[in-house]
Amino acid sequence: MKNKLLLLLLLLSATSFSQVPGYMGKRFTVGYGISPTVGLLSLKASLVHSLGLAYVVGKRQEIVFNTGYSKNEVQGLAGAHAELFYSLALKLYSRRGLTAAPLGHYIKCEVLMSTSKLLYPAYDDRIYNSQTNTSAMVSRSGGIISNRRQGVAYGFGRQRIFFNSLVLEYGMRFGFT
Repeated sequence: MKNKLLLLLLLLSATSFSQVPGYMGKRFTVGYGISPTVGLLSLKASLVHSLGLAYVVGKRQEIVFNTGYSKNEVQGLAGAHAELFYSLALKLYSRRGLTAAPLGHYIKCEVLMSTSKLLYPAYDDRIYNSQTNTSAMVSRSGGIISNRRQGVAYGFGRQRIFFNSLVLEYGMRFGFT
């Protein structure tokens, strides 16, 4: 009985971790990000401001919640397009080297939800009647078009840590909404 108990304790200690996951025992990270983006409605680049919360759940896993906002002008229209988004992601860090979350190369699987609004002003429109060969001016009122979308995204990148508190992340993300 004693031998079985000793064997059980040895096996349990061999599979347990002696350190808390995370860089220097820090599991929780708060971050602010600015990233350039080009939308389909505008060829002009705009900035996306985002706030992220990350929590290390394992030696190489991290759960990330992000929220962000962007606003840009619509080309050819005096209106604006604004978008507010939320995402929940799982980051899996590489097994190369001695890295542990949140340090090193990662891949990220993400679920997205966004709300966007297109604001357009009132404008005058000329309507042409080809049968009578006349045209008339018609005033159109402005308004708001809003929609909600869900999507998924896949990303990869690398995180580095400077001065034991500054996290620099760079990478690419591809999404479908």
